[in-house]
Amino acid sequence: MPSDREESPRLASDAGLTLIEMLVMLVIAGVVAAVSIEAIRVASSNGIRVSRAAREATGGSIDLAGLRSMIEASRADYVDDAGQFRGQADRFSSTTSTPLSGRLGEPQTYTLAFDSDPSSQSLRLVYSDGHGDIVVGRWPDASGGFQYFVEEERPIDFAFTSRARGSPVGPRRRWLSAWPGDTAADGGYYVSLPLAVKIEIRPGSGDPIAMIVRFPITAPPPQREQDLLGDFGPE
Repeated sequence: MPSDREESPRLASDAGLTLIEMLVMLVIAGVVAAVSIEAIRVASSNGIRVSRAAREATGGSIDLAGLRSMIEASRADYVDDAGQFRGQADRFSSTTSTPLSGRLGEPQTYTLAFDSDPSSQSLRLVYSDGHGDIVVGRWPDASGGFQYFVEEERPIDFAFTSRARGSPVGPRRRWLSAWPGDTAADGGYYVSLPLAVKIEIRPGSGDPIAMIVRFPITAPPPQREQDLLGDFGPE
């Protein structure tokens, strides 16, 4: 009968893995990981397409809370970048970190615009970015527009104070039809945001519909080397 001392080497060798077996396991694990990553990427891409198709099938309406969050996440951008905030009466564009399509948290330049649907003669609110267009909503026989809320300092009257003349004291607030306007903060290297944007839909009959979105963060982007050095930088 063999002794325990004679069986120990054989048992120890059976319990381990050879180098070839370890290499085979690593190859299999790599193949599984590659297949899983590709499946996740395809599922994410399909999810974006399905979501867009669902919005179109339901008349193009989306959750207004999602639209508000997207606009609130807009940020000030450099004067030489395409993502700076620019607003007109019928559209505005900016850069947001919560786009309606694409990856959440990835900065995306977008445009929100009113246009006319030629097939139904209705007003449309359309969101556009690098992934395509999304119809936010449709309103028959209506008109719409954007306005931009600003706060500007009143000029100082050295002859008479505003209080003595009976005029209001403090900054003046008003809505503009375009941004940047004359009251836009001149950051030099960046285009600032207005304090808020108003989306207004005016139906042919009934009361106007308005949504005011305030920008919680209006801080400037960090200064780059060229912003700090200006004309003194390297040529």
